[in-house]
Amino acid sequence: MRGIRVTRLALAAAALVAAGPGGCATCAPYQRVGVESVPPGAQVFADGEPVGTTPMELTLSTGVEHAVFVKKQGYRPELVVMQRNVPEDPPPFLTPADVRVRLTRMSPRPGAAAADPADPNAPAPDPADDPLGRDLEVDIDD
Repeated sequence: MRGIRVTRLALAAAALVAAGPGGCATCAPYQRVGVESVPPGAQVFADGEPVGTTPMELTLSTGVEHAVFVKKQGYRPELVVMQRNVPEDPPPFLTPADVRVRLTRMSPRPGAAAADPADPNAPAPDPADDPLGRDLEVDIDD
């Protein structure tokens, strides 16, 4: 009898491990989200925190909405809000499923000389050219 009890306990423990940290095999507390940009190599921020450069994959909680911000020097930044969807039949999921943005080149300010990015002697970019500044803060209301 003792051997059967241990076997049942081992099976229950294996089921919990297979179900993951949420404890539900059909519930997905996290979702993988691909992030791509044209051109590639843009900085990616998730909920205001730098997380890498495109192309990349994020793992986001499906429990809340998220803000994914993509920016690259000389291009207009793009913000994508990952909305939480809770169907009648779980699990909840985020949309869009992937972030794909085509970044638009920013035109220089009137009177500003366009710098050649390939020129090693070109002056450093002016932080004033970045409409959002160097720091990123994204507030998401719950």
